Amino acid sequence: MSRSVYAERYADLTSAFGRLRPGQDLTVASGLKLWAVVGRSLVLRGVASGRVACAPLQPAGRVATLRAELHGPQLGGRVALRQSAAGSGLLSQLYHVTPARRDSLHRWALLRGDCERGEPVPSPVEGPLAAGRAPGVLTGRTFVSWNGMLDGALSIVIYGDKDTASIAACAPLRPIEPRQAVANWTDLGGTVLLRQDSPYDATLVTVQFRREAVRKAYSYGIDELPTISRGEIGVMCPNVRGVIYNPLGVSADRVPSPGEGSFEQYAVGDLSGKYGPLGENSAVEFVQVHDPYLTLFGPYSVVGRSAVVFRPDGVPLACANIALEGVKLLTAVATFDTPVQGQAIFQQAMGQSDVWMYVELSHPEPGGETYGHTWSVHERLVRTGSRLSSAWCADAGSVYNPYNVTTTAGYECQCSALAPERCVAGDLSGRLDTLDIPPFSSGRLAQYMFTDPGIELSQLLERSLVLGGPDFSDTPLACTNILAHN
Repeated sequence: MSRSVYAERYADLTSAFGRLRPGQDLTVASGLKLWAVVGRSLVLRGVASGRVACAPLQPAGRVATLRAELHGPQLGGRVALRQSAAGSGLLSQLYHVTPARRDSLHRWALLRGDCERGEPVPSPVEGPLAAGRAPGVLTGRTFVSWNGMLDGALSIVIYGDKDTASIAACAPLRPIEPRQAVANWTDLGGTVLLRQDSPYDATLVTVQFRREAVRKAYSYGIDELPTISRGEIGVMCPNVRGVIYNPLGVSADRVPSPGEGSFEQYAVGDLSGKYGPLGENSAVEFVQVHDPYLTLFGPYSVVGRSAVVFRPDGVPLACANIALEGVKLLTAVATFDTPVQGQAIFQQAMGQSDVWMYVELSHPEPGGETYGHTWSVHERLVRTGSRLSSAWCADAGSVYNPYNVTTTAGYECQCSALAPERCVAGDLSGRLDTLDIPPFSSGRLAQYMFTDPGIELSQLLERSLVLGGPDFSDTPLACTNILAHN
């Protein structure tokens, strides 16, 4: 058994084997067990520069990943179980769902079956799991590993820190299936193929161009928005914003020349920056790399966004949306026609997490842009008469909250896309962002693309979407219904 809490150092390789030298190949005999180090990180620190680089130690073979999403009653967070022939590792990120001024340690167990009738599995490891006083703190992380694998349906139960017989949280460990997505630039002759086994694995990126396509192009990347055709004639890449997807906020002032830096120095969507530029003298016709910063899972997913190829003058040459392969999609639409106009499109792959949301809105009347509109899913449908939406939203009921998440002190600070279990399920602005709405007369639309890992789209159907007033007002501005789209 091996256990680590609070990201502490597990083994000091420098004192045992000395410093690494540039260009040196080093092979050593170590007493470390393979199962004890798989899943941990190897950290390198420059002696002179102090710069730090790190990467996870992954087994060479297939890894099966299961994950539990915990919603209380006392603790929230996620627990991932990773199993391979090299051994098993369990990584938890837990936090108190009610305001707490302390961290805590908790007894836990794996169950064979569900939370209600499951039988305890003989514990493969000893020691508690840590829970932080708030989401995201390092003191809420624990990693444990052991030699061997567990099979069958499993759940995890975590007990109270004071009343150790009470259940603080329990949830099934559900398998995470690999995802594969593709964008085909058919007319240009190019393809981007993405494959990721789980959120804890790097994405295998395969880019392929015909040689004549490389000569025409200069760069390629992933846009913030999808391309959507509304019947425009002669418009290349309609709806694309022309802004490279950059969720981690990489500063443009510090980006190295294309192909000369490491992946974290570029925006997530800057593919030609990371993998090399195109053009007459380019060697890029086929590229295959593992990209740890490009993901098909979670709030920073690139699924649904547009992959765009640009000419040397920055004008789009070709584009195609990144779509999952081998899945059946559930689609829902919420449409506004008064007192604002626009729509929200929701999509989710059947049997998978993550809901992709595309939102576009505007004020139909001339005027100024309004800011800070909340938006949320409510329990009941609303009456809209002969219109698609309404300003009278009393029928909507309360914000949809199936897990009875508390919204007492600290909720606004703790609910986010990175801690979706801490959020009320219907609180989209709390988990994602508020919306700004321009007037249609300005020639602009408010356009947003989100990935929400915290809800099931099937549970939102036949409910209402309520848009709040400006400046974070609780007073509804408009509401409409979320309906399945065939």
